[in-house]
This record gives sequence, C-alpha cells and structure tokens, in this order.
Amino acid sequence: KLRKLLYLIYTGRFEKDYFKKTTSEEIQSSVKGRIQSKENNKKKKELDYAKVFFESFDFGELQSLLFEKRWTEVEEEAVDNFLKDNKKLSLLSDEEIRNFIISIKPKSDWERFFEDKGVSEDIAETIDEISKLRNKVAHNKEFNKSQHTRMNELLEKTEKEIDEAIII
Repeated sequence: KLRKLLYLIYTGRFEKDYFKKTTSEEIQSSVKGRIQSKENNKKKKELDYAKVFFESFDFGELQSLLFEKRWTEVEEEAVDNFLKDNKKLSLLSDEEIRNFIISIKPKSDWERFFEDKGVSEDIAETIDEISKLRNKVAHNKEFNKSQHTRMNELLEKTEKEIDEAIII
C-alpha cells in the first residue's frame, strides 16, 4: 500500500518521469538493475521502469527516498529565479532574504509531497521500527510475542493511515 501511495503521489506530480526527477542516480541504477525488462527499445524500457520502479525498491531505498533531506531541481530552480528576479539583493529586506532561505532549505520528499495526506508525524520512526522488526523475521532472528504484537499494532495503524492517504 505504501508503494501504491508513492506511485500515486509521484506520477500525479511528475507523470512517467517521476523516478528520474525524484531519485538519485545511485538509487536509479540499483533499482533498474533489479527490474527485468525484456525490451531492447530504450523508450519501451523506460516505460517498463516507470511501471514497476517502486515495486523494485528495497526498504532502505524507500526510507532514503522518503525521509532524507536534500535539495532537488525545484530548489535549484527557485534559487535561479530568485537571483534573476532580484538583480540587487541589497534592495531586499533582511526579512525577505531570510524567508527565501527558509523556503529553500533541504526537505525530505515526505515533507514536500506527503505531509498533508493525514499520516502521523512519526511515520519515519514507525517505518524504521517496522523495518527492524521485519528484518528479525527475514533473517531468522529471535522474534518474541511482544515484538509480534508490536509489529501488528504498527502495521494496522500504518495501513489505516496509508489507506486514508490513498483516498486523499
């Protein structure tokens, strides 16, 4: 469901080029390496990537994409436009410059695109905890009843929030 939400948000904003505009070259290479495309045509292969890109993410890549703070082309463009529109920065007030700087500080994609979707503010910590508990199971580590109960609580809460966000 999280992947579905990502797909809806990113394709709604960036259409089929969403993965080129939102992910680093490293993540793109890593994920594309896992996608099995039978196409030799470059355009058709890119379309295959767009269809299944989020399905091929590992949990760490999802967390990095959503929660690492970084600058994007959007902020770069904002700086260029600000400097083009304001040839003499000395004519601007201290407050105007401060407000602009605050507006372009690095943000996570979660802050940019998902915060207004009704998901709890502690989603990064929740997903991290789910990841750690999931890894215990995946790597055949000790996993007791209280951890199982906690995992169920986290999954139920997160699933409900993601369902609501998908509706939005």
